[in-house]
Amino acid sequence: MNKYFKFLLSIILIISFTEEIKATHVPGGNITYENIGPNTFVVTLTVFEDCGTAFMGNTAQMVMLSNSCGLSSPNINLPNVVFQDEVSQLCLQMIGQSECNGGGFPGVYMHVWRDTITLPGGCDSWVFAWDGCCRNTSVNASGGSNNYYWETILNSVTAPTNSSPIITSQPIPYNCNNQPVNYNFGVIEPDGDSLHYSLVSAMDAAGVFLPYNPGYSGSSPINGIAIDPNTGEITFTPQLIGNFVVAVLIEEFNSNGDLVGSILQDFQFEILVCQNIGPSPPAGGIVNLYGADTLPGSLGFGIQACEGDSICFDMVFLDVDPNDTLSITSNITQLFPGSTFSQTGSTSPVTASFCMVVLPGTNPFTAINVTVTDNACPVNGSSSFVILLNVISSTYAGSDVTMCFGVPTSLNSSGGSTFN
Repeated sequence: MNKYFKFLLSIILIISFTEEIKATHVPGGNITYENIGPNTFVVTLTVFEDCGTAFMGNTAQMVMLSNSCGLSSPNINLPNVVFQDEVSQLCLQMIGQSECNGGGFPGVYMHVWRDTITLPGGCDSWVFAWDGCCRNTSVNASGGSNNYYWETILNSVTAPTNSSPIITSQPIPYNCNNQPVNYNFGVIEPDGDSLHYSLVSAMDAAGVFLPYNPGYSGSSPINGIAIDPNTGEITFTPQLIGNFVVAVLIEEFNSNGDLVGSILQDFQFEILVCQNIGPSPPAGGIVNLYGADTLPGSLGFGIQACEGDSICFDMVFLDVDPNDTLSITSNITQLFPGSTFSQTGSTSPVTASFCMVVLPGTNPFTAINVTVTDNACPVNGSSSFVILLNVISSTYAGSDVTMCFGVPTSLNSSGGSTFN
């Protein structure tokens, strides 16, 4: 089958698919917050909308605020800051033919509402919530067009300066039926807290769980789905086309093991019929590791390093179609200021090279997200992988300096009690 015919067949299949699933309008979203001062936070509501049935406006949205400490909890009206930003997972040539632009290919808008608020005091049960109607029709949820409800929790007594995790990955992923899926949220944790990920039930309203069809549940929203509790990496092989609602609870724990907050990422996997076979996981994981050790038991996808270490490593990505162009992205430069990331080559095999310094105070379990995407049309093939960095607390005396004989010198060290 030549490539041109495969392309035309993909177009026909995708158009047929979109005609079947077009209904309601919201496939997901979340609420996040950023601390900028005492009891002061920038609150952000992000909503994704199916372009085929879009009708949301850019008027202010109300986020419900509550607590169990007896403090005043006025609801928050957030002004719109981003309206109808298209985030469809389509190849560049087909973006102009998505539902967002009047075409027949599946399309997704992103809308963002944001404002700065000051809470009246500290409480370990601040809840930010938003609800509405209606979810996109899905394979795994019953009752047709259900409502949606998302909430985010802040423990501002335990962690008064805490900011929530930031999700950087493709928000509403398109994946191919009968092909393995590797998906990661690409989370950046600004406070260095440890994260725990779990599959939970999506909600219709506060305290009301989404009704699932027989054979599905919040902990098993897709047959065979699994999530790594430490990295958030989701894996499964889809066997049915359609939309699947998935809700992931991301909890933050500080160095004492205290829960300091959580967000609910509510989204959908859109499973399509594809002719393209996406990029493969890097064979053998990390290669050419310098300045650190491979993390035992990580199957080549983990690094064990000490504070102050300068490390470099490579990953090699393959694609069964030698004519596909591969593009690699990563959140490493956001996680580690001053780090470098580069790509060598554009057709299989493609090498991604990383270098960074593990600064003191680095999260002891940091997940570095790497995503490889091909240029297949109309839907790009994409896979995400996680490199888990395990940081060992160690003595660190700062960058190397030259000391001259006879000149008084003082050293400030931390992380130990005996030094040579």
